[in-house]
Amino acid sequence: MTTSKPSRTILVPVDDTNGSEQALDWVISNLYRQGDEVHLFHVVPNPQAKLLGGGLGLADAGEFMVQAPDPKDDRKQVSTAEGFIEQRFVSKVEASKIPHQVEITHFNTDKDSIAAIICKRAQDLETPAVVMAKHNQGSIKEFFLGSVSKYCTHHCKQPVIVLH
Repeated sequence: MTTSKPSRTILVPVDDTNGSEQALDWVISNLYRQGDEVHLFHVVPNPQAKLLGGGLGLADAGEFMVQAPDPKDDRKQVSTAEGFIEQRFVSKVEASKIPHQVEITHFNTDKDSIAAIICKRAQDLETPAVVMAKHNQGSIKEFFLGSVSKYCTHHCKQPVIVLH
């Protein structure tokens, strides 16, 4: 069987929030057209080594030790993501008979890095739109940590639709 390239690939970055679910609902109701494909995209943190140091049972309080990342922790994060994506998102696109792709990628998980990889993926897919939810985290937290949706609206080359 030959599969043809979808006419449009709509990128929907998702996490385990109601806002992301509402963004997908909006895509299904307002943006999706026959022949399109919905690309569900989720970022999990890169496995990180842990730095243990002074006073944590090491002989000298000035000594530090690096503990390698545990592959079980990484697999648990990916498995958790697969679970909520299947339950909250895949079930909806399948119920609507919408062609879709699910992509879970590893990347640094500070706000700018997540947003940068979303913008990069949107560009690679040549998506007509990135549809995402704004996470209301409060003005002080947003000031210090930044906002994924804000970064995307300023840096993505593709149009970004942010649902409030």
